[in-house]
Amino acid sequence: MTDTDALFGRPVRSGDVVAALTLFSGGLTWESCVVSLLEHTSPETPIVVFDDAGPSELAVEQLAAVEERMGRQMFYYRQPVNRGVVGNLNTAFERLAPADVIVLNSDIIGGPEW
Repeated sequence: MTDTDALFGRPVRSGDVVAALTLFSGGLTWESCVVSLLEHTSPETPIVVFDDAGPSELAVEQLAAVEERMGRQMFYYRQPVNRGVVGNLNTAFERLAPADVIVLNSDIIGGPEW
């Protein structure tokens, strides 16, 4: 994701809601996390993965496969260097401002109406 205008087809505004999913390496629940979010998140709520420059090559491949299988896109931003969880989240807040940001970790499983 280089331009946040892609999230809504226009600049992000106050009152928009965006889900920010942090990622470092994926892990055992990564694919289940992505599937659950794509199944149970309103199409009007963009989901942006903020990759903290971790060893996440496999996780990115899984993300692409799940997106194709489910027919829905998530947005992706990779940090140029590892910033740690707080730095990664600060980037999410900065890039997504002034939207309301929902913070999600890559090991969550979202259920209906999460």
